[in-house]
Amino acid sequence: MSEIDDKILVEIALHFGTTLDLEELLAVVLDRVTALLGSERSALLLFDDSGELSHAVSHGLEPGPDGRLSISWSLVEEVRQGGVLKYTYDTGGDQAFADRASVQALALRYLVGVPILSGERVMAVLYSDSRMLAQPRQEERLERIEAVCGLVATALENARLYEAERFRARLLARMVHDLRSPIQAVMANATVLTEEGAGDWVSDTAQDIEVSASGMARVVQNTLDLARLEGTRRLPAAEPLHLVSALQDHLSSYRALCRQRDVRVELSTTDPEFTLAVPKPQLWIVIDNLLSNAIHHAPNGTVVSVSVSRARCRAPEGYLPPETGSARHMFERIQGLSADPEQGFIHVAIANAGPTLSAEMCRKIFREFERGAETKARLSTGLGLPIVAECVRILGGAIWMESTEETGTTVTVSFPVASR
Repeated sequence: MSEIDDKILVEIALHFGTTLDLEELLAVVLDRVTALLGSERSALLLFDDSGELSHAVSHGLEPGPDGRLSISWSLVEEVRQGGVLKYTYDTGGDQAFADRASVQALALRYLVGVPILSGERVMAVLYSDSRMLAQPRQEERLERIEAVCGLVATALENARLYEAERFRARLLARMVHDLRSPIQAVMANATVLTEEGAGDWVSDTAQDIEVSASGMARVVQNTLDLARLEGTRRLPAAEPLHLVSALQDHLSSYRALCRQRDVRVELSTTDPEFTLAVPKPQLWIVIDNLLSNAIHHAPNGTVVSVSVSRARCRAPEGYLPPETGSARHMFERIQGLSADPEQGFIHVAIANAGPTLSAEMCRKIFREFERGAETKARLSTGLGLPIVAECVRILGGAIWMESTEETGTTVTVSFPVASR
């Protein structure tokens, strides 16, 4: 190893103790690793527990027409599945690489893929390539790169724990904030009920108390279910559920809120006998948050529609899972469900005639504590769309939002009929 190589390794090591900003740290690591290997392009690819790509940081790379990085994905997949270092110094003389379509299309000569392990699981892959032959003494450099990847694994795990704790702190603060307003309303209305001459107000006041108490109960129950889920890191057992009849019963708990908001909720379906197997606590976290949002944003005198239908596909063509920010770290260790696509999916669409959202906001709104302008005008009553999106993901489904002036705003969520 040269003196320059040693200097690069020292620079990499020093950065691990200077920042908790994972993006900054990984960018520095990629820059130095690219220089150390003498390659042209590098990428650090992070994978979740199911093996799906969750995040990518790149150096000298641009996405292709399909939005994916133009690299040898077959090499990445071999490293991810095998958990061992893969490399070639000259693809032209290595039959295992010479015939690969990506190698030929990109005219690559040098390739390396290094696994980054958390225990026995490959949490990330460090990828690097070049259209030129490798520099001499690469074996020594690769040994040191593997050591660097051990530091990267520690940094990734520390960052995950940091982000998860940060999200939990924000979630607790949000829950306390959400409970404060209904508690104050219950106390104020209870005081009114005890005053003399309040007879004409008793009915309306009792209704306000019912709405506030129901809102508090939902926030508390959803929070307890989430805490239980994170503690066990396993979803509750999936139970058969007649979804339409269960929804009809569940909607009755929103009657007081609908009366207060002067909104009607209408349920429609193409088949009242729809049955699916799903962990019920997470299902109702999703439904409660979406329905509560729809009712609160619906103009007075309008209808919130809930439609249930069956579909062969999980989501529309070109669907991309929403980005949920730090909420992802709270759920990433939970063993989710894998949908059985042969059984199809059930789509639940909740729509109102509320304020129209831009296409950009429809994509961004699932991020941590992201809110539209109308939402900021009132206190939130739920635990947030990021948690909804993460619950949907671990249930094996999908969620997306559409908003137009003609049809209003619709959030559609899909649940697999059966899971594996």
